[in-house]
Amino acid sequence: MESESSKFVTQLVSGGVAGGLAMLASYPLDLARTRLSTDAKHAAGASRQYRNMRHCLAVTYRQGGVRGLYRGLGVSLVGTIPYRAVYFGGYSTMMNALRNEDSGFGLKMGVAWANTVAAQMLTYPADTVRRVQMKAGELQPGGVVTRTYAGAWDCFRHLLKTTGVRGLYRGSLVNTFRATGAALCMALYDTAQELLQQQE
Repeated sequence: MESESSKFVTQLVSGGVAGGLAMLASYPLDLARTRLSTDAKHAAGASRQYRNMRHCLAVTYRQGGVRGLYRGLGVSLVGTIPYRAVYFGGYSTMMNALRNEDSGFGLKMGVAWANTVAAQMLTYPADTVRRVQMKAGELQPGGVVTRTYAGAWDCFRHLLKTTGVRGLYRGSLVNTFRATGAALCMALYDTAQELLQQQE
């Protein structure tokens, strides 16, 4: 019989691998979304650089090839893998410890929310570096090219020096509110599983 500790490790690894593979598949789309959202902000008084997502991907590929489409992937994996590991593995472990015959949806939601917020706060600086690196080397309106970095560590040090720790967590409060949606998904999934098991 599998011990609780090995089960916990298995859940962490499974969640991390799933998150990493999902990011590999969708990363160029995430990069395009980030660039399109900032392009809209710069559009006031100037023409937008990108017409749509397809055009953004084409321009990015032309400027940097496949490597350009995956700019910032390394630090993204550094953030996503532990986030997904804690998101899935942490919830399962806490619910196994707290669950009893009286466990209702409120407990599931509370555990899921606390776990999701903890996972997000743990990995948020990596997400900040990821977003900055996605914009690195991009040609801005007026011909200005955004700062490029030697790598994720160089980007992290630059942000820490110029914005401090607070800058690495800029936007994290909004992300905490978004955790409610992710927690709701986890709690509903767990509840659905229980209902299906009762039907068997």
